[in-house]
Amino acid sequence: MLKAVLTTLIMICLACYPIIVYVGLTRFNSLIITVLLLFLLGLRLWLSRALFDKMPWLKPATFLAAITILISKVMDSDLGLRLYPVIINLVMLVVFAYSLYKGPSIIETFARITEPSLDENGVIYTKKITLVWCVFLY
Repeated sequence: MLKAVLTTLIMICLACYPIIVYVGLTRFNSLIITVLLLFLLGLRLWLSRALFDKMPWLKPATFLAAITILISKVMDSDLGLRLYPVIINLVMLVVFAYSLYKGPSIIETFARITEPSLDENGVIYTKKITLVWCVFLY
C-alpha cells in the first residue's frame, strides 16, 4: 500500500518536472532543485525495480536524467535541467523506433501483459500504434 502511494506521488512530482524546474530556478537555489530531483529519480528507480523487464527504457531514462542533472550542476548551468524533457523524448523515440525494427514493438509488449495470446491482427495494430507514438515523440 505504501509503495503504491509513494510511486503515485513520485510519478505526479516527475510529471510536474517543468513546473518544479521553473519555480525552483526562479525562487530557490539550483542546488535544492538538483538534490530534490535526484532524490525523486533515485526513489523512482528503487521503487520501479520490478518494471525493468516490462519497461526497458525506464532504467536508462532515469540514469540519463541523473547524469543530465549532475552535469548541469557541475557546469553551473541550468540548461541540463531545461533540456531533460527533450532528452527523455528522444530516448523514448529511439526505444519505440528500435522496437519496430527489432520487435516486438513496445505497445505489443504492453498488450501482452493483459492479453498473452495476442492474434496477428493485434500484433499489426500494436505496430501501427507504436508508429503513431514514434511520430508523436518526433
